[in-house]
Amino acid sequence: MDVRFAIRLSRRAGLRSSRLQQLVFLLCLPACHSWQPVELAPARDFGSGASVRVERLDFSRVAFSGPRVVGDSLLGLRGSSSTHVAIALTDVLRAHQRQFSGTRTTLLVGAVALGAALVVVGSYMNRDKAACVAFSTLIPC
Repeated sequence: MDVRFAIRLSRRAGLRSSRLQQLVFLLCLPACHSWQPVELAPARDFGSGASVRVERLDFSRVAFSGPRVVGDSLLGLRGSSSTHVAIALTDVLRAHQRQFSGTRTTLLVGAVALGAALVVVGSYMNRDKAACVAFSTLIPC
């Protein structure tokens, strides 16, 4: 997802967010996924909309969308384009599939929530110095 798409999406939803909010949103997207090692077996079903990254024996990398194993080759579309690519399985050093990562997503959501809470507490302390004394162990006044 690129920046322009995220901006259009937020405008369509009726959100008038700042550039900082859009940046945080874009930084959150990759944290929800990770590349997991996968075996390229002939009967392998990657599922619809799958992405696979292959490292060849010459250490070059190719990213596939919509991959499938047919005979002794891996077929798919290169990246997000419509260029068809085929690589012999004997030329593949290793392969990784992009999958949802619950742990990384949970950690990111927790960190963003904690950061937001600290901003709210900090802004509250700036308004009321009496509250600053109560929370001074968390955030210096």
